[in-house]
Amino acid sequence: MNNSLTNPGTITPQAREAFRAALSRIIGDVVFVVVFLALALWSGAWQLLVASAFLFLTLVLAVIGAGLIRRNRVELGAWWVILGLFPAILCSPFLISGLGLVAGIGVVMLTVVTAAQTLPARRVSWAVVMGVAVGITTLLLDMLLPTTQRLTGPPEVLAPAT
Repeated sequence: MNNSLTNPGTITPQAREAFRAALSRIIGDVVFVVVFLALALWSGAWQLLVASAFLFLTLVLAVIGAGLIRRNRVELGAWWVILGLFPAILCSPFLISGLGLVAGIGVVMLTVVTAAQTLPARRVSWAVVMGVAVGITTLLLDMLLPTTQRLTGPPEVLAPAT
């Protein structure tokens, strides 16, 4: 089996960077899933349980993207890694209020960094525009949605027993 990432003679710098970015996202997603599951079990908040399910979806999409990158489908795999983050970010204001600004800025930063490392130059601007659109939409949803049935803000998430 000729795998381009295990055969150093055929690996491109773009493929190497894309695979590293995908692995970084996978590690970060695993950490977030575990933290959100622990917080959900500790606090009993169903919103955190649903958020951890969306984060798990993000993890699965990043794993699919990493697999595509390993099969030398670098651009397609990079898009899976980048776009896989958007559903979890867009659904977060429906579950937790007060995180719109942090989530919006976070999605823009992650999109810019991941796209710059993984995509061809002509595609980076499209990814950044989509990341900014998701960030703005997340912020607006957080500001405009009613707070009923939403977990309120980070202090309650981090210290539910107080």
